Amino acid sequence: MRTPVTASALVSAVVCSFFRDIGNPPGFLLDESQYVGSANALLAHTPNTNPEAPPLGKLLIAVGMKSFGNNPLGWRIMSVRFWGLHLVGLFLWVRLLVEDYSIALIAALFDAPE
Repeated sequence: MRTPVTASALVSAVVCSFFRDIGNPPGFLLDESQYVGSANALLAHTPNTNPEAPPLGKLLIAVGMKSFGNNPLGWRIMSVRFWGLHLVGLFLWVRLLVEDYSIALIAALFDAPE
């Protein structure tokens, strides 16, 4: 029963690697300027400033901002959480699919960032 321990270790490693760089750069990355503005609008109960984009990303950023503040940590924390869950799901899915622990671990490690 190495699977739960491996899944926990995998998530811990990914979360640690994300936290290493979560505040760099201190400004916006890519389209964060649009999504953070829309998340602020959601939190302030004002009209959406970016209605053409799907709302799920903006809602998740708003949850992070509500929990950790309007800073790079708040903007990016939900990405860290969902990437960790994604890796666990990938590991478990490949483990069930091929019934091989090593291949599942390799698949998850190839999908992990840096």
